[in-house]
Amino acid sequence: MSGGFPARLSCEVSNQWLNVREVQALRSTFIPPATKVNAMRIERGKFDEVLEVQDELQLNGMASVGARVKDGGHLQLNGMVVGDLVIDPGGTAVVNGTVSGDVLNRGEVQINGVVAGRVEGDSNHTKIDPNAIVGTRRMRTGD
Repeated sequence: MSGGFPARLSCEVSNQWLNVREVQALRSTFIPPATKVNAMRIERGKFDEVLEVQDELQLNGMASVGARVKDGGHLQLNGMVVGDLVIDPGGTAVVNGTVSGDVLNRGEVQINGVVAGRVEGDSNHTKIDPNAIVGTRRMRTGD
């Protein structure tokens, strides 16, 4: 034994000796390889210019001059966008917080929070929760 590891390991099931390569080969058949996980970036501060989202972003802070979600970007808004929120084709957004302007959707959007202005976009790609507030009225089924 060198380096603290035995050259051969005992296999308790069959009572056979296995070398390190055989053990590694067995492990690979039982333990799936690690998968890449795209972590969502979380921002809590204030942005004093138009916030452009090209990755996955959770905004718990404030974009004080509007926001734009680009192709391939995803915004989870838990904070506030002062001004308009624009979602480009290929972009997605979930609004749990507040947008003080309009939401201009050319991608995919789910609105659960408050939009002070209008929501514009294809109705097949724009989902508004019944408890969301858009303009001056609460959205409810049948309104």
